[in-house]
Amino acid sequence: MMKQEKHEELNYFNAISCLAVILIHVLSYSVVALQKQSWQFAAVFFPWQIAAYVVPAFLFCGAVKLSFQINESKLPSWPVYMKRRIQKVYLSYVLATVVYFLVFGIFGKLGLSLKQLLHYLLVGDVSAPLYYIIVVMQFYLLLPLWKWLVQKIPAYFAIPAAAMIHIVMLMSPNTFAALGIRTGFRYTDRVFPTYLIFWVLGLYVGKNYESVSDAFTGHRRAAACSMLLVLLFAFVSYRLNVGAIISIDVVGMKMVSDVLTIFGLLSLCLWILQSKHERVKKLLAAIHTVSFPVYLYHCLFLELGNGALRRLGIRNEGLLLLMRALICYTVPFVLCFAFRACRKRLLSRKHEAA
Repeated sequence: MMKQEKHEELNYFNAISCLAVILIHVLSYSVVALQKQSWQFAAVFFPWQIAAYVVPAFLFCGAVKLSFQINESKLPSWPVYMKRRIQKVYLSYVLATVVYFLVFGIFGKLGLSLKQLLHYLLVGDVSAPLYYIIVVMQFYLLLPLWKWLVQKIPAYFAIPAAAMIHIVMLMSPNTFAALGIRTGFRYTDRVFPTYLIFWVLGLYVGKNYESVSDAFTGHRRAAACSMLLVLLFAFVSYRLNVGAIISIDVVGMKMVSDVLTIFGLLSLCLWILQSKHERVKKLLAAIHTVSFPVYLYHCLFLELGNGALRRLGIRNEGLLLLMRALICYTVPFVLCFAFRACRKRLLSRKHEAA
């Protein structure tokens, strides 16, 4: 496989994951509202469960790109790197948190107080997508550790160790509860070790990217077949939710399912890159350019749109689902593309005037 300098397939990967995270939040209302024994619940549960790979996928993709910089010795110093991450990522998160806080406060969804705002900024729970920024900023802060890890520690040691830490973190709340220990810490999903396997895996995939991408290109059938295991996990999760299975530990299964979904998606994106589907490529590339603001703000439009639909007296869950999807797959993208176009025009005029 010829080396792609810009790695457009990773942009496709990011774009598809952006669409998937919107799907999760659109379907979440129906997962809660529908009767668990109904076929409608099964119809929305499976795509909802499979799409739950997105936070691991974003971390994996970010780590792959970071590893490229390490490999090519293009990584800036830690202060410069953090300054860029704060400007591009964290300040966007702060703005989004304030926007959610003010809008939800105006509509009476939460109380407006400085203490509450500070809580939301610290924890990232004013809206579902925002906690990812809290997690990824922790990974950014540990940049020297990742550089040392990739350069000094072999993958066959680092990846299994990261997987063990991941499983321990996910099991720790239940383990402490079984021992009668109350830690009072409710935010395990906000600390970076919970996602360590996906970040570390991304670092080593990035380090050996050409070999990995060649392997995925040459074994697409195996990648497609591996998705059967993803469907199996979704089926087990479904049976747990409807009460057909009383108890089963799915922590390890969820990790494997997420890894297989990530690799399956990467294989798909490599295929798209080599295909002649130019319209698909252009569409995914365009989605990628606005994926970050769409990720941050799509739940704002979902919440407001859902409230408006309820006030209009719409109660049919199927119609509500379609309308939620229509709102989230149009309004945020239209506004982000419009803002991007206006910004580009203003910068062009400023440049011409100078």
